[in-house]
Amino acid sequence: EVPVPEPADLELLKELVGPTGAWRSWSSQLHHHDPGLAHALGAFIQYQKPKKVIDMGCGSGFYVRAMRARGIDCDGFDGHQDTESLTDGLCYHADFADVELPKKICLEGYDWCICLEVFEHVPKHLEDQLVDCLLAGAGKGLVLSVATPGQGGLGHVNEQPHEYVISRLEERGLILDANSHLRLRQYCQLPWFRENLLVFRRPAEKSSASPA
Repeated sequence: EVPVPEPADLELLKELVGPTGAWRSWSSQLHHHDPGLAHALGAFIQYQKPKKVIDMGCGSGFYVRAMRARGIDCDGFDGHQDTESLTDGLCYHADFADVELPKKICLEGYDWCICLEVFEHVPKHLEDQLVDCLLAGAGKGLVLSVATPGQGGLGHVNEQPHEYVISRLEERGLILDANSHLRLRQYCQLPWFRENLLVFRRPAEKSSASPA
């Protein structure tokens, strides 16, 4: 995620961002990663004792590697066509425009879903599909980061207030776990994660933030 203004050159923007919001070409070199978040998120997810985790919009697989380093069974996919080669086979390519994707995700039986700074890249007409995918991967909970209006960034086409995102997910049955995301934010080094990180749970899940 790179919080910079949109390129003035529309041809460059078309080269780097596809019609479904997925990055392409050499945009893979522009990902920023947060080691503090990776450590805290790994500890948090490990504490939940999940059987399986999915990172949607995983980029270069940085957070998938952080999960696996703790022995967590974690998959990751990204819209970049070269995801498999860019991650040395760790992650795979998938696109939110695939109408079968929510069903495919649901069949995997994931407990926790991670989706960091992806929502704002997905065009409004695919937002329902994205939400379906998030719900399909959040058997027990969801860690989400969404850019708010005015943040700016490469390919940001659907920045939304957190109140809007929270409402969308709560109406689908998730519950905001503010205690957990406020604690996780303390470990974030990149400003957009300190501002945008949210944690949701299924109703049966009690809040259980872990020591990081």
